[in-house]
Amino acid sequence: MSDYLVHHTATGLAPHNGPGGATDSYQKRQSQKTYSSFNAYSDYEFSLTDKHHFKVMAGFNQELTQYNYYTAERQMMLNPDLPGLGLGTGNQLVSETGYEWALRGGFARVNYDFENRYLLELVGRYDGTSRFPKDNRFVFLPSLSAGWRLSEESFMQFVKPLFDNIKLRASYGTLGNQMLSSSAWSGNAKYYPYIPFLTNGTSDYYLFGNVGTELTINPPSSLLPGALTWEKVSSVNGGLDLTLLSQRLDMSFEMFRRTTSDMLLQQTYPEVLGTNAPVVNAGELETKGWEFSVSWRDRIGDDLSYRVNFNIYDAQAEITKWKGGTGTVTDYYEGKKVGEIWGYVTERFLTPDDFDEKGNLKGASQASIASNWKPGDIKYKNLDGNEAVINTGANTPEDPGDRKVVGNSTARYSYSFGGELTWKNLSASVFFQGVGKRDIWPAAEDFWPTATQYYNTQERFLTECWTPENTDAYYALPRARGTQNRQTQTKYLQDGSYLRLKNLTIAYDLPKEWIKKAKLGKLQVYLSGENLWEISHLVGPYDPEGIFDNGSLGVGTYAYPFQRVYSLGLNLTF
Repeated sequence: MSDYLVHHTATGLAPHNGPGGATDSYQKRQSQKTYSSFNAYSDYEFSLTDKHHFKVMAGFNQELTQYNYYTAERQMMLNPDLPGLGLGTGNQLVSETGYEWALRGGFARVNYDFENRYLLELVGRYDGTSRFPKDNRFVFLPSLSAGWRLSEESFMQFVKPLFDNIKLRASYGTLGNQMLSSSAWSGNAKYYPYIPFLTNGTSDYYLFGNVGTELTINPPSSLLPGALTWEKVSSVNGGLDLTLLSQRLDMSFEMFRRTTSDMLLQQTYPEVLGTNAPVVNAGELETKGWEFSVSWRDRIGDDLSYRVNFNIYDAQAEITKWKGGTGTVTDYYEGKKVGEIWGYVTERFLTPDDFDEKGNLKGASQASIASNWKPGDIKYKNLDGNEAVINTGANTPEDPGDRKVVGNSTARYSYSFGGELTWKNLSASVFFQGVGKRDIWPAAEDFWPTATQYYNTQERFLTECWTPENTDAYYALPRARGTQNRQTQTKYLQDGSYLRLKNLTIAYDLPKEWIKKAKLGKLQVYLSGENLWEISHLVGPYDPEGIFDNGSLGVGTYAYPFQRVYSLGLNLTF
């Protein structure tokens, strides 16, 4: 892949002027990215007698990505209309950069079943990456799963009239991650994080006398890790699958625990360090959860069939090990629940009685938050027993001042349900989706009255902001860019739970005798709608599914309103 650029810049510097009266330059740029991969595997299946069945698979894979980018520039073109690298009299500038990374691994799998009652699967991978030092490049990643079809045992035959299948299952597995996703690791540092990269430049600040521009060598932009290896995600789960009533009712329940060890994260060091902290294998994250699903399908007569289903899922993660970092509530620390929202507890609005005759706030000072407090602003609750001041203390879990965990942005109890109905050539399907519990902090500027630089005013601000005549309002005293009332707090923490009609589709298949003359196998007309209806508890027209991962409504235009989509179409099969 290549591209070329001709650049003309008028500078008015006569000594460097070309024939065209301007400093002309011609630049040629070229980039090339090559990805190659090799994959090979083979499997073999066999049986020992009629009871023991085996399937074995083994393979190898390798990936290599190579990238190169260079520019060549010549200044002061002899003829700007006919540029070329050899048709200039000025400076010649050349630059080049590139990277490469590679993966190599072998894998194998063995499946065994005994009379379709006892099921066993063993999987192993041995993978290596060029991103880590030579001694830490390779990792072994095993997995094991087992199942027991209890319903096939002779002593369980008495349940057959009711249960078609009873299956117990359990598994353990480990996956590896070698990607450095931190924004601090950009450029070549992302591909060679264990190698110190020195960049060069020039300086007009003369270190060795007045000798003109000097060459400088810049140190690495961040510290190097002492050791770096794969991040590993180990999962343990167990489940129960049931099929009942002539395969009309299916149920499944599963519990799991997922542990992410040797987490690849960038730590936060004090600013006096003078450089960025390295990405290291810093901690451990544990996620516990469960999932339940149930479905029913049946027919009524010859023409009517239907299916209904329900699913619910929940999980929560906690930092179980962590080394380094700042130890603040905004950083990682042992015992932290992922998604924690730290904030103040809202007590009430300030009234004129909260101020002395000079307009100073009586009681605990809120000067560490902002200045120029007025009636209608938020009064924050004192939590740490220090009656003199409301503040963040040391900003640590042990000393958070007057803040506490007021919510969590993790989506909890995610659920869905729906169904399908078919009657002759007419069919309909519906799908609902929702979240049972989630806290959201409204960081979007258009949530707050007169908060943006453009002083946008939502209609609800006119009736829901505090005034001397409306002291029971939802919003505090409107302020242009003021931070007094926009502190993370309990009053404006949003309920992010919702229920949404995600999809509704109605379709009709034209009778075959109508379309056979056109040599069509199927012609279906359908009408579909997405996001047609919802129950949302957010203040304002914000889409609860458009929430950022950090649990906020985002900023400005990122806080999207509801969007609905309608479709009318045809499906043809020849």
